[in-house]
Amino acid sequence: MNETVRDFVLPTLVLAVICLVVSAALSGTYGITNPIIEENNRIAEQQALTEVLPAGDSFVAAEGSLPDGVSAFYTAENGAGCVVRVSPSGYGGPISMMVGLNTDGAISGIKVLENSETQGIGSKVMDESYTSQYAGKSGADEVDAIGGATISSTGLKTGIRTAMEAAAALGKGAN
Repeated sequence: MNETVRDFVLPTLVLAVICLVVSAALSGTYGITNPIIEENNRIAEQQALTEVLPAGDSFVAAEGSLPDGVSAFYTAENGAGCVVRVSPSGYGGPISMMVGLNTDGAISGIKVLENSETQGIGSKVMDESYTSQYAGKSGADEVDAIGGATISSTGLKTGIRTAMEAAAALGKGAN
């Protein structure tokens, strides 16, 4: 019996103690870092809002249900327009992006927040040198797609269309 305790129960007990200590350390780390991460995400969100709609002074998030494909909708308090956060599908997965729209419905800016597109091909579509071509345009089809990155380009354009439709549906953009 003594040998059974030493060979089976003792290693099991040691392993359980190690698991408890590691779990407590992980939980403590999460508790410390999560508020910092959330604050950094809030700051990044505010910077993206002012980047895609520079004429906006401060923004108010829409409450209630949002149209399909829209994860957030912000209106500039000074009436400069709105910003819509969408996540259309690209080649590598969802493309998290913000689209700024002036009151006349023209695109004021686009900011890609996160994407998993292929580096060197689809990632070209997410670069500011490409997305900046949409500024001042009144539709997603006014800029040509990048050759070899058709699915990524289509995803970006789908996101722009979704944002424009949401703005029109919520009465904040051109119809």
